[in-house]
Amino acid sequence: MVMFWEYKRPKTSLNRIQHVYFANILTYILGSFLFYGLNYIVSIEAIFSSQIITLTLPNGFKNGLMLIMQFLLIDLIYYTKHRLDHYFKPLWRLHLVHHSDLQVDVSTSFRHHPVEVISHYIIVMFVAWLCGVPNSLLVLYAFISSLVQPLHHANLAIPERLLDYLSFIVITPATHKVHHSSDKTFTNSNYGNLFPFWDRIFHTYQTAPELADFGLTYFRDEKEENLSSLLTQPFRYSKK
Repeated sequence: MVMFWEYKRPKTSLNRIQHVYFANILTYILGSFLFYGLNYIVSIEAIFSSQIITLTLPNGFKNGLMLIMQFLLIDLIYYTKHRLDHYFKPLWRLHLVHHSDLQVDVSTSFRHHPVEVISHYIIVMFVAWLCGVPNSLLVLYAFISSLVQPLHHANLAIPERLLDYLSFIVITPATHKVHHSSDKTFTNSNYGNLFPFWDRIFHTYQTAPELADFGLTYFRDEKEENLSSLLTQPFRYSKK
């Protein structure tokens, strides 16, 4: 649905080559197949199904406040993991595939190296398990995240005033596109997944004028946009 909206009401005209659009989506499909295949073999979900920490609150709060607290905790875990993706070199090698896209649209939200797809979910599930978050809530959060991620990257014509108001409550396309700037100052900011307040609390929130240059300062050649190149970028990266 977001793809159709983007096609009908784009904010800017993008000359996205069709094979690049599909290559972006295929990286995530490959990662999902690998994750579910691995899960079928070793049952990752079963490993993290029991809680080692059980937090208790008075009965009146148990079903409401606890769920809200745990939901926000998952969002903080996602924020922290995303921030580590940018500062911990082994994680950055994988995550840079997402950032090497020279244009930002719905397909960019799917552009993740298959190994990153697997490692991301295992790390998040492990930390959530350590914190006593039930798998059912983690699945709900992941489902909501999968719905909003395309919106974060979408090239949509949305009134600026509306975006300004929404940016205090949720991550907007304008907020997240700052994160995709080729300028490293902006790339290392706006790590939030659902809610923007973690960036404000930890001083990683930034605004920027209308951005025209996305991607990285490397991997900018047209040949880097095919699927085989995307899959090998982490192994060809050096401190550029």
